[in-house]
Amino acid sequence: MPEVAFVGETYPHRSLNVSAQRTLNLYPELISDDGAKKQHILVGTPGSIEFADLSSETSASCRGLHFTSTSMLYAVYGQKLMRIGSDGSIVESYLISGGSTPVSMADNGKYLLFADGQNIFQLEMDTGLLVTQNGLPFTAPQMIKYIGQRFVSFGKNSNQFWWSAVGPDGPLTWEGTAFASAEGSADDINALAVSDGELVLFGPRSYEVFRLVADDDAPFGRVNGSFTDIGCGAPYSVAEIMGKVFWIGSSTVGKNQVFMLDGYNAKPISNHAISTLLDTADRSAPKGQVNTTSDARGFTYQQNGHIFYVMNLIQANKTLVYDVMGQWHERSSRDPLYNIENRWEPTWAVFAHERVLCGNGKVPKILELDLDVYTEYDGRQIKRQRISPIYWDDMAWLFHKDFVLDMETGVGLTNASLQGHDPQAMLRFSDDSGHTWSSEKWRPIGKVGGYGTRVKWNKLGKARNRVYEITITDPIKVVMLGASLRTVKGIKR
Repeated sequence: MPEVAFVGETYPHRSLNVSAQRTLNLYPELISDDGAKKQHILVGTPGSIEFADLSSETSASCRGLHFTSTSMLYAVYGQKLMRIGSDGSIVESYLISGGSTPVSMADNGKYLLFADGQNIFQLEMDTGLLVTQNGLPFTAPQMIKYIGQRFVSFGKNSNQFWWSAVGPDGPLTWEGTAFASAEGSADDINALAVSDGELVLFGPRSYEVFRLVADDDAPFGRVNGSFTDIGCGAPYSVAEIMGKVFWIGSSTVGKNQVFMLDGYNAKPISNHAISTLLDTADRSAPKGQVNTTSDARGFTYQQNGHIFYVMNLIQANKTLVYDVMGQWHERSSRDPLYNIENRWEPTWAVFAHERVLCGNGKVPKILELDLDVYTEYDGRQIKRQRISPIYWDDMAWLFHKDFVLDMETGVGLTNASLQGHDPQAMLRFSDDSGHTWSSEKWRPIGKVGGYGTRVKWNKLGKARNRVYEITITDPIKVVMLGASLRTVKGIKR
């Protein structure tokens, strides 16, 4: 039976007649073994389990998460800063001001500092003394980073960045002369990042890089040639991992392209479809209101050899994920009351206590991401869906005899009373490139041990153009290797 292109990334073109491809709660994986059956497959995204329940302290969602250089986990939920033990218990809890804005966190081993857009809070971790830093030479601290034994921050509506004194007690001192200005453009700083020991300053229309120099009075020097007239359109979309920096770009000529810092160059990583999704989100904002991509919150994590950059679009209620391997997919969390998909709940990931831990953007919990878990932390289903490329042949009628999904089968649950004991795959097809869809057609994936199960649909009618959609909601391991389609070509008219 002839194999057809099936595995791929999310790519819903602005004209579905070009491409309607979607990859939801699945991610493409490249297999480096030349002897493997397939070199390109789809793998189910991780489920989540509860690591910590914070509801005894707050009912708010996560504003920030940080794992210190001394292996302590801190979380900010609503007006509470909490230290979380390795067993998920709340070790310490502090009341802070503020409410819902994201916080930026950094530590030097002795002090934990975090900025919420109004204040810098300082926690001496050994003693538990928490204070709001007063007398800062700048106002409304937006973000904070730690680099070269100094903390670095900036205020609102300013192109100046400030640094603390050096050393363990450095954050106790912020001199009135300890600042420099972004030089390449007059736009204000709106985000910071640290990449390979250098400081990246973003503005709405530009970025530039500063590095440490041997000058106690002016410890940061601008890197010549690092200025670029591509800025940041969503300050909290900026995320770092292993020397890489990701963000949603903006400039004087446009916006909503996603970039990765490559050396000192902004490398575009969004395809046309991803940029269209972001533009569509912006256009959905009511006239006169702030656009909906500026509130994006980005974070990164590594798992099973993959490095992921996750963009949660808050108002647009959508999650887009880039795998550094080079492809995009989508993630979602099912609404507990309605049969709709919302943005993915995990946010602000850290690797702590040998786990990938995430804050929760909806409820006061810390979650662990686990590839061997196939539901959300509260038992909700995870909808996994792949919409194929368009199958056609010179606009002739094609009679679709059968479609076979090549996937791992025999993965049903052993407990006969649970969903997933007899797992099913649902197929629909569209003969107008995804504008309208057929009725649902279900086939078994195979009960536990049924490794020889064929996931096959027969007698699927005729079409000049056809797209297939596969959906699986059972709480099982999902690995898709590809698909085969047998057609008979009719007369072209």
